[in-house]
Amino acid sequence: MRVRSLLVLPIFLLPAHRKEASSPWFIVIRGASLVQPAVIRGTAGKMNSDILALEASLQPDTSLRIEPGAADYEVAEFWGPEWMPDSKGRAPQALHFESAGTFAKIYRASRFSPPIWVGRMNGRVVAMRIGNPGRLILEHAGLRLGPLECGLQRSDCSATTVALSPSPAAHERV
Repeated sequence: MRVRSLLVLPIFLLPAHRKEASSPWFIVIRGASLVQPAVIRGTAGKMNSDILALEASLQPDTSLRIEPGAADYEVAEFWGPEWMPDSKGRAPQALHFESAGTFAKIYRASRFSPPIWVGRMNGRVVAMRIGNPGRLILEHAGLRLGPLECGLQRSDCSATTVALSPSPAAHERV
């Protein structure tokens, strides 16, 4: 019997492209305040950096209360090599909502809870609090997520701001 050794690397030791491969290349959001669906994507050289920052801001929270009724926004996530963008950050084909690999929902903040992202995590559907960095990315894309968690004014969130992609193509309407 031959025994193989197993090498386990912490995620921070993996090459950057491996981390990006575990995130969608494009996110399309439709609903509520959006006249047209919004697309969140990276720019050339930082293909899905806004998506990585958004995902890093999602915090599972079993105490979240979702108000009855439909979600405010529907989310489609485009994963895998068939969706890898070109050097200018463009999708290789049209982003049709129904063609996505996974789907999620976003609920606006209410007086009872912060904005909530309900999606898959480790194979289960999980309610996640949207942290301020992710919230800023979503609002930059045109979503209206309700009252701020960190205070009554946007300036109260200054310690949590993130560098948004300067390219208007990074958050466009489809």
